[in-house]
Amino acid sequence: MYKSTITAVLAAAFVAGCASSAQEGFSQERVYQERYLVTDRKLPARFPDVQQSMFKHREACDIFFEFTPDPQQVHYARLVYRLNPEDDLRESVFADMTAYASGNLQIDVYAYYSHNKDLAYALLEALSSPEKCPRSEG
Repeated sequence: MYKSTITAVLAAAFVAGCASSAQEGFSQERVYQERYLVTDRKLPARFPDVQQSMFKHREACDIFFEFTPDPQQVHYARLVYRLNPEDDLRESVFADMTAYASGNLQIDVYAYYSHNKDLAYALLEALSSPEKCPRSEG
């Protein structure tokens, strides 16, 4: 009786652990791999230009973005972009950005799901045409 109770408790804990890790185990760090890279570009821009374009884009298109400069390295920042703030993080596209002293910006855009490739290109489009909305394309 004692052995079966312990076995049942361990089995329940294992199943609960698997379920929670599937839901909570996703991290955007996981996406920054070559296999998830959609595109990369070098643009004549700086971080304030990106932020200004994204604020205009959010106003025009009601999208969600989060710009995060690296607190340790001023030349690096990341951007998370998706249609709605309540969408699953996996439905986002992720931009890894490097600013150069020349005034250029290297942007590598990643997507966890392949069906978000169009959203990755919409992010790049938003930097030069903030009024163009990804929702109006579909």
